[in-house]
Amino acid sequence: MLFWRRGNRRANLLVSAIFLLMALALWNSFLVTSGYYKTITFSIRWYDVARLMTGPLIYFYVREMTAKPLMMRDIVHCLPTLLYGAFLIPFFMSGSEEKVRFVEHTLQGHSLDYLRFGIARSFYNLAYLIVSLFLLRTYSRRIREVFASLESVNLLWLWLMVWGTTLLTALVVIGNIGTLWGLYNPTQINFSLAVLAFLWVYGLAFYALRSNVINSSELRSLLAETAPTTAEPRISLFSIRGAHSGVFSSYAQPNGNGNINDNGSINGSENNNNGNGYAALQETGAAANDTALQQNRKASSAPEIHAEALRRCMEEQKPFLDNQLTVQKFAQVSSVPAHRVSEILNKELGVTFFDFVNQYRVEEWKRRIIDASPSATVQEIAYQVGFHSKSSFYSAFKKFTGQTPSEYRSAISA
Repeated sequence: MLFWRRGNRRANLLVSAIFLLMALALWNSFLVTSGYYKTITFSIRWYDVARLMTGPLIYFYVREMTAKPLMMRDIVHCLPTLLYGAFLIPFFMSGSEEKVRFVEHTLQGHSLDYLRFGIARSFYNLAYLIVSLFLLRTYSRRIREVFASLESVNLLWLWLMVWGTTLLTALVVIGNIGTLWGLYNPTQINFSLAVLAFLWVYGLAFYALRSNVINSSELRSLLAETAPTTAEPRISLFSIRGAHSGVFSSYAQPNGNGNINDNGSINGSENNNNGNGYAALQETGAAANDTALQQNRKASSAPEIHAEALRRCMEEQKPFLDNQLTVQKFAQVSSVPAHRVSEILNKELGVTFFDFVNQYRVEEWKRRIIDASPSATVQEIAYQVGFHSKSSFYSAFKKFTGQTPSEYRSAISA
């Protein structure tokens, strides 16, 4: 994994560190269970230090994979591990007999302070895992504003990895509390949990590296393009230059007198007092420019016209047939900035880009299925209209029609 050249190298380094941590857990459990800790005494409690990085490492990995790059100041998350390692230096320098005695007392449930610290350590890691789940939840909402197909960006395997690690950490908490209360011996579940954690994380990460997952740096760039900005609206600038044409010819362009009508259409004689942003921009001075931009912003606020223009673009040019469609590609087709497309869909239509596109794909499938050959399968037509997988098609169809594709086909054939 350390030398894997595909995708984000920093993310690969982080997942390699997670693998190493899980391998250390397995090794530590083997030493304790087999009794070899009495021979290899120098390794005792090294895993105690390393396991404090379980939560932070997974948090770092989620950050890196969900377009939230790490920065130098994030090294502060490593301080508790470093401080704990420094605290244990006297123990590491002690003799073999003392180290063996510590392990034996712990296995017998006599090291109560150590068990309490183990519970606190588990809650510390759980805090990072919970934050990671919130980051993934935010990310899942965000990608629906950018992508029409989510198979390569939904990071399902990462969801499973974080949830699985969270569950295992919770089991460790329960185990430590049970040991503290004298309910059972920790060796009864220690090795089993270590093996399960290692196989779980390794299997999911190996699947992720083999899958067609979009590079996180590329994803970061795509998501950034649709992020809200505080810059002046581009609509007024496009209006001044007359840059929009075709299906968006009514998208807030000035009329012959330098005015924009309230409904977003072009008229050479109407609304001379309401849309004079273009004329105002010809005045000198910053104050005149600010006034013009404010008037232009009001004049171009025609939500129904804008939403209708997006619908007309989808119906006439059918960009939804592209199974790799993103909001950036749709922005190029529609001549509207990507962040404006997302804004119109979210604020004026109340839908994400993902649902907006897939609704048109479902309607196109319904039209094509009527004239389709009886030998044509449901999936074949789904792929023709832009769906990337069978599961995404069935999910979207059920959401927008309340039926399965097979039920719909049977109904229209009856």
